[in-house]
Formats: sequence, C-alpha cells, structure tokens
Amino acid sequence: MMEKSRIEMLFRQYYAQMYVLARTLLYDDDESRDVVSDIFAKVYEGDITITPPTEGSYLMAAVRNRCLNLIEQKQTRERLRCLYALETDSVSMECDDERYDEVMAFVGSHFTGTALRVLQLRFADGLECKEIASTLQISTVAVYKHLARAMETIKANIKNL
Repeated sequence: MMEKSRIEMLFRQYYAQMYVLARTLLYDDDESRDVVSDIFAKVYEGDITITPPTEGSYLMAAVRNRCLNLIEQKQTRERLRCLYALETDSVSMECDDERYDEVMAFVGSHFTGTALRVLQLRFADGLECKEIASTLQISTVAVYKHLARAMETIKANIKNL
C-alpha cells in the first residue's frame, strides 16, 4: 500500500490530466470526476500498485480503460432498452407522409431477403417480434438482430430521423 503523502502528490500532479481525458471520452463532468476519484480510491485502498517510472502512464491508461468500459456499458444498456421497446411495442412511428415515403424508399432499395421481410412484418403489418419469428421460422434473437441492424442503417443514412 502506498503512503498517503505519495498518493496526495500523485493526485495533485495527475488529477487535471486524468479529468480532461475522462471528460473528453465521456462528455460528462460528474462521471469524469467519479472515474478519476474511483481510480485514486483504488490506489488508496491498495487495490492498485503503481511503480514510480510509469505512474503517469498507468493512471492515464486506467482512466481511458474505465471510460471505455463505461461507454460500452451504456451502449449495452441502450441496445437492451431499444430491444425491450421493440418487444413491448412502445415504439411509435410518427412522421409526416413525406418522411414516411423517404424511409420506405430507402428500406425498399437497401434491404432484401429476411431483413426486408422482418421490417415489413414489424412496421407495415404490426406483428410483434415473437409472431415474426414464428412466421419466418427464425429465432426471436434473429428478429431483434435484423431490426437493430436495419434501424442503425436507416438512422445512419437518413438525416433528421
């Protein structure tokens, strides 16, 4: 376990750099402060051992890795939230006729096979994911994957969606 004075010195020396890196990756002040504080807490508790020649590099790498883990966790939660929304049918397609026509033209020209059929059954026919899976004789997970990929493609290619 490091001495308290050594940890305080590291804190004063590297906190600003670590915070800036976390803020750059997370775009959130509170989360950035939490990440840096958590790393120093682990150093204080003795969970992390730092050797003098690489302490700055180690602390910066720890911030980067912790931020990337947080970002991945957020993306996973968001994907699950979206899949749950699709399953519970709480997704609403409210757009004007022109926008709807634009989306449908894009879907018709960029999707084929199972992906196109899944989109048609889901949004045109209003079937739930379980019903689509049964109709197409594929797994519910496959339906979710087709929908998720299709939605990502549509959002990436159609502005202001």
